[in-house]
Amino acid sequence: MSTETPPKVSKRDQLERARRRQPFQGKERLRLVFMALGLVAAIGIFLWLRSSLGKSGDPEDVPEIETEYAIGSDIWFPQVDMELLAEVKDTSTTERLLLESGPFSYLLELGSTLLPGHLEVMGAPSFPFDNIEANASGLRGGAYRERGRVLDLKMEQRVIDGPEETWVLVETDAKNRYWFVTLKQPEELFGLGGNFIVTDGFFYKLYTRTFDGNRVTAPLLVGPAFRPSVRPAEPAKELDPKILSTIRDADFTEEHPVEDLGYWHLMNFVETIQGDPERIAADFERARPLDRKELKSIIDQPELRRGIPFRIYGRGVHAWNQANPENPTRMPFSSHSFLSKYELDDQYIRLAAPGKDALNNLGLGTEMLAYFLKFWAYTDTNDRERRVPVFVVASFRERDLPRSALEGQIVIAFIGLFVVMLIGFGMLIRRDRRQAEQAASALRARRQRMREKRK
Repeated sequence: MSTETPPKVSKRDQLERARRRQPFQGKERLRLVFMALGLVAAIGIFLWLRSSLGKSGDPEDVPEIETEYAIGSDIWFPQVDMELLAEVKDTSTTERLLLESGPFSYLLELGSTLLPGHLEVMGAPSFPFDNIEANASGLRGGAYRERGRVLDLKMEQRVIDGPEETWVLVETDAKNRYWFVTLKQPEELFGLGGNFIVTDGFFYKLYTRTFDGNRVTAPLLVGPAFRPSVRPAEPAKELDPKILSTIRDADFTEEHPVEDLGYWHLMNFVETIQGDPERIAADFERARPLDRKELKSIIDQPELRRGIPFRIYGRGVHAWNQANPENPTRMPFSSHSFLSKYELDDQYIRLAAPGKDALNNLGLGTEMLAYFLKFWAYTDTNDRERRVPVFVVASFRERDLPRSALEGQIVIAFIGLFVVMLIGFGMLIRRDRRQAEQAASALRARRQRMREKRK
């Protein structure tokens, strides 16, 4: 058995061995730090892109417009005493000449409490003139909105010491006639469009009065004061350059509402062609997508872009239905939405379309086919002045590249990046450790040889 004592290990060798026993050396720790920073940066970029692609806009950047209500505990609606109206008769010629004093006086008073908003929450139902003689009893007491041209207007006091009543004979756009009576005098008889009015009222009975020496039997509606309306427009099959030239863009020194003559003309045109898919396809065959470049061209010369078709997609920020003011299209409601588009930063887009609920739940998978109208100005909830382009939507179609495909590609790309980075850093660490072990082994061998030479 050998009795040689092992050589004494110096302090330097002890420190070197302790250093090698540490899990990571200096270069390894540095690379690990860089790897961690790289991963954090990659994750940060990924989350930023995800949030940017999923950006739906800030609701505080657009005005909160809400016009939809439901009749319920928070809205009072005039309640009609149907038992009292059961006394009303209008089946015979004689009965149609009479106004039952009790029920008529009651409904005349109740009708004065009927508000435009009441009809709007009901969907502004129009009166069903078809088969009115057979259906009169079932319609009695219902509230309806009608409009048309005034044929006759008289103010009279039928009963001694009774209230003064305003009687109007109205002919609708469809050439149906009806009587309307109210206790309230209108603030303005007619608007700029001529002797056209809109009335809200309860149906009372079929009633016969004299007009131009002839007896006219027609439905009698009882309500508040009538309001001015406008002359109806013919269906617009083409855009009229003369009307488009009258449109003015809004700024912050002079207010220009969205609903001007050009707006109603474009809404009329869109509503007309919605029943002609071939016409829409032809108009939008070469339509350009609304991107940053196209938006700049619109901002530079909006007057040259009015009525031009564009393809638009984005995320809806705020959508609402709006009860329209009196307009030549006779369109009772319209849909509106603010749209956020990622590549346009915080530049929003305002959309409008005929009818209700046409612009709800807009997302990246839907492309709007729309015509440019004008610029509209507003101040957001943070007191910042903004101008947004307004487009009137004619139709919709699915986008060729859905949102999920693009986001899926990003997810796959970053997962691949993570794997490549991990494999790369792992290979570098293994190489460094192997080189370090080889260098340490060579160093130990050299020191051993030097000790042997001293002996």
